[in-house]
Amino acid sequence: MAENRTSRQGIKRQIPRHLGFVLFIYDVAALLGAFLFTKYAAHFVILITDYLGWETDFHHFDTRRFYYLFLCVCILIRFAMKGHYSRRLPWLGQVEGIMKMMGFVLLFDAFNHYFFYGLTFPFLIIFNWVTCAFIVTLARFAALNLVGYSRRWRLPVVLVGDDRMIMDSCYAFTADGLTGYDIKYALLTDKHDPSFDAAALPKESHDVKIMTGAEGFGDFIENNPNYYYIFSMDELRGPHKDRLIKALEVSQVEYGVIPHTKDLDIYGMEPHYFFGNDVMILHRRDKIRSPSGRVIKRLLDIFASFFAVVVLAILTLFVWVMKKAEGSKTPVFYGGERVGMKGKRFSCWKFCTMIPNSDHLLEEALAHDPALRDHWEKFKKLPDDPRIDSKISAILRKTSLDELPQLWNVFVGDMSLVGPRPVLESELDDYGDMIQQYYAVRPGLTGLWQVSGRNETSFQRRVYWDGWYIRNWSLWYDIVIIFKTVKVLLTRAGAY
Repeated sequence: MAENRTSRQGIKRQIPRHLGFVLFIYDVAALLGAFLFTKYAAHFVILITDYLGWETDFHHFDTRRFYYLFLCVCILIRFAMKGHYSRRLPWLGQVEGIMKMMGFVLLFDAFNHYFFYGLTFPFLIIFNWVTCAFIVTLARFAALNLVGYSRRWRLPVVLVGDDRMIMDSCYAFTADGLTGYDIKYALLTDKHDPSFDAAALPKESHDVKIMTGAEGFGDFIENNPNYYYIFSMDELRGPHKDRLIKALEVSQVEYGVIPHTKDLDIYGMEPHYFFGNDVMILHRRDKIRSPSGRVIKRLLDIFASFFAVVVLAILTLFVWVMKKAEGSKTPVFYGGERVGMKGKRFSCWKFCTMIPNSDHLLEEALAHDPALRDHWEKFKKLPDDPRIDSKISAILRKTSLDELPQLWNVFVGDMSLVGPRPVLESELDDYGDMIQQYYAVRPGLTGLWQVSGRNETSFQRRVYWDGWYIRNWSLWYDIVIIFKTVKVLLTRAGAY
């Protein structure tokens, strides 16, 4: 009985107190470390500001230590109120919260500096809080990985919902990896649904036990009170809701609810509450199609692609030399026709990596290997494509560097740095009703699909991720995807 109570106490508080304290201590150490780093770097920074002729009153940066400590206490209290030490927040949500908090404190600190010390440039203040944002983020990441070794960090989870909810939840928890959600069971409410394919779950979820028969889920909950249950909102309003709600009341389990937001712009919605009433309206805000969203995104594309052309020129020369050395007779560039914004056809430039008019080689390979054909029909890619013309081409495809010439497409406006991948004419039907969303934006050089599994996921999963990105676009997500792309390129995850 004592073991059972301990387990339930660990679940009642999503993050056990001692593990939350570890996260808190790491944040305290990071904030103090950022101050010390700025203090000892101040001499060098002051030399730069003096050379540039900028006036500053922070030649003795350590004199503001008490004021800095006061701001740090405010930051830690805010983090605690937002659940950083008590709730299992998604990792990117934590990073966004850290960046917003540091940005707000930076503006507050800089305003006070101007108000009390006159119009002098607050160089060290900016340097200090940018350093804080960087160090706190790294420290939080290290702390989450450290507590991840504790058995109490893993939260055993049971998913209750239809095939779409279970599939999406498995991908979401796997992609995050730092929340500690450990899916043990998936209670599939529609046992007759032929669309559910357990093999399509991410490989980290292949050990999840799938159960069907919603009429027996109430007994399962009562007999297994030590799990954390996550329900689809529809299941608590469906034909078995009375039995499920009774089981929740009897067993007193901890649970969460996933509302049905499939295909809705949930991240672009703004909640409005009505005082004294259980009514909330979510107002849709289509940011990616708004004039301001389009302008910001386009300016970022032009600025980044303009400076990246220099790298592209150097790489092009290298590829040309290597192709000549290998005796390849294919051209350096290849412009395949793709469908872009508003259905416009354009030449999508790549380094040429395939033998021209070699589709017959693909057909011959697929004809002699049924498993290879199944792989092609599911992913539209092959790990060892027989059409590749040289070793340098294989390397370019493996590292995804073959797509860098699309920077020119970004610069001229055919594409964007981040967006859904450009599609072939033959792939339009696979998008179904989502094709209208695809037509509304520029296709991207990189995107959510490339950083979420890429060639290891099905084409339909790619369509889903493209739709999610379009509906929920923000500048923050573009920045996240760009950084994740760098990681994918370095690790070559999902590439072939």
